[in-house]
Amino acid sequence: VPPQKERVVAERLHTRYDALLGWVNKPNTVVSNMYGKGLDVTINNLGFRGRTTVNPDQPAGKRRIILSGDSFTFGYGVDDEHTWGNFLKTELDDTEVLKMALGGYGLDQAYLWYQREGDGLPHDVHLFAFITENFRRMTRPRFMGYGKPVLTVRDGALAVENVPPPKPHKPAEPSALSAALQRMHLAQIMNELKRRYAQEQADYWAGQAEETARLMFTELHAMHDKAGRLGALIYLPVEKDYDGDDSDAWRAWLSEQAKTDGWIYFDLVAELRTLPAGDVPGLFIQKNLKGYSGALGHYTEAGNRWVADTLMRYLAAHPELSARLALAQL
Repeated sequence: VPPQKERVVAERLHTRYDALLGWVNKPNTVVSNMYGKGLDVTINNLGFRGRTTVNPDQPAGKRRIILSGDSFTFGYGVDDEHTWGNFLKTELDDTEVLKMALGGYGLDQAYLWYQREGDGLPHDVHLFAFITENFRRMTRPRFMGYGKPVLTVRDGALAVENVPPPKPHKPAEPSALSAALQRMHLAQIMNELKRRYAQEQADYWAGQAEETARLMFTELHAMHDKAGRLGALIYLPVEKDYDGDDSDAWRAWLSEQAKTDGWIYFDLVAELRTLPAGDVPGLFIQKNLKGYSGALGHYTEAGNRWVADTLMRYLAAHPELSARLALAQL
């Protein structure tokens, strides 16, 4: 039996270790054919995805939007020009769209990156996008073997733990015998891990997950108010959200919290559920690409276009955002 090969993590090709966030994009990096022929990934001078060199000072006469998020906002699986952020840019006149997103990030990393580098960049609107999994990642000190910070609550305030996170290391390749033993016990091990994870999540939910998220979003909006910009929370859908209930508890909580605290909140999961069932699979990648285990389930070009078009409707329908972005209000 041949030894198992290490699973390839695509982000290794364009990231480096970071003592706060765990990993960040390497500025001025181009990975040609990253996800397949012509599907390039370009990281600009600021460490954001995009082919255009960005002046930290906002150009005169231009508006600027910063997008925060994980691989669904980064555009895993599509080329630079077919992310939803880029589609959004093509629909907005005189507007820069900076994609401050990276695969594997939890809410904590997206927030901390924006706090460290995004808050100081002049911009008009901040769209903080996430999927349900990002809440779970916030509770973990590692992701796919990579150390990461953990954002939590201590004495009523946000605290960052597990920093600096441990640096990643390449595990030794298992022998043929150990690989066979691993396969023999895989089902048993996976069932136990699932049980432990379910209990861990239940315990955390009963503890302070909501409080951590609430304080984080409150601090985020305080940054916006101080700088005179607008921010919006964007709940992005994954394919199983169409007829599954995994996101329902978080979405219900966010809806109520947004009303209480005056947050701008757009729920794209609800929008996905209005589509005919036959239209949904085409919005999501249905197979992995080039041996990367993470491509499955991310947005196709059509999915990225749908997110951008849906967001444009929300932006145009919101009085403050439409005025800030000079949109014709719906």
